[in-house]
Amino acid sequence: MRRVLWGVTMTLALALASGVGPAEAAQAQEAALASGVGLAETARVRAAEALASSVGPAEAAQAQEAARSDASRLPSEQIDLNAATSVELETLPGVGPRTAERILEYRREHGRFDRIEDLMDVRGIGERTFLRLRPLVTVAAPEPDADQRP
Repeated sequence: MRRVLWGVTMTLALALASGVGPAEAAQAQEAALASGVGLAETARVRAAEALASSVGPAEAAQAQEAARSDASRLPSEQIDLNAATSVELETLPGVGPRTAERILEYRREHGRFDRIEDLMDVRGIGERTFLRLRPLVTVAAPEPDADQRP
């Protein structure tokens, strides 16, 4: 179920970022998954290409380079909120040292994140930031204790 929701979320994000409809975004998503290119990078490159159609070649080249640069700073895989280090958290967009420390502090005080939405309980992370981070983070199931293993 999570995978389906994540796929739908990324398709919509790709559609919004690139200025295409959901059908075209779904095709781009399939192509991105088949080629191993991240969806976030695909969305940024598509957005730069859409901008390129409305500006000159020099501006288009700058926009595409900026999109690739931004995408290279994003994590290549989803980050587990319960296992991430401060350095890993800082690779997320909008998360700097202070916010990363607040996430770690929340984890120390409240224990594991049970669901991704718990991230909004961290001071400084509102709905807008959460929506940007949602496709980039996960909450892995806890490992069973040695006493609970069969």
